[in-house]
Amino acid sequence: MRGWFEAAQVDAFACSHTCLPVFRALPISTRAQPAWVLNNGATGMPNFRSDGAGLFTRIGLRPFAGPALARRHGLVQDGVHIDAIAVDSTTPEWQAAFLRQWPTGSDVHLSYWSRVVHGPDYGPAQALVLADPCVQGRSSVDNRGWLTAAPATPEHASDASVTFHRTGRGTRRTSRRPCGGGRQRRSAHP
Repeated sequence: MRGWFEAAQVDAFACSHTCLPVFRALPISTRAQPAWVLNNGATGMPNFRSDGAGLFTRIGLRPFAGPALARRHGLVQDGVHIDAIAVDSTTPEWQAAFLRQWPTGSDVHLSYWSRVVHGPDYGPAQALVLADPCVQGRSSVDNRGWLTAAPATPEHASDASVTFHRTGRGTRRTSRRPCGGGRQRRSAHP
């Protein structure tokens, strides 16, 4: 999959409707920052436990200006805001229509009704997957799925951040021990 990002010269691949949402970082050896697979899960049914909302993926140069509670999880990389935004999808009217179409005992009802009513056994923090070992465990995801810089252990207290920024000569990732040793690496792409 990493080769596809290089061939397409893209930083993110957004896709939809694979049952569960995930924003997954993919480290690419020729880049200073990870590429991202961004999947909203399902727009028309719940994606998280005890949350009836569907989700859509928002990618923007400005922060989401809507209600804070609508943002279920997300991140900011190189000034780009990537968010999973809630869509009110399982209203009582929608549930009644579901039951008319797929009554109790039907295969679809058996497969989906529990998810429609309760959501899957999955939370926003599980939907943000940091595959980069320099980021994993040194950043954290709060209960809403927001990526934040925070030490995972006291030994990382002075080593808790990985930042991404763009310079006139390309993108740099600045990290501290143990992954980056204080070095700066430039990507091959400006």
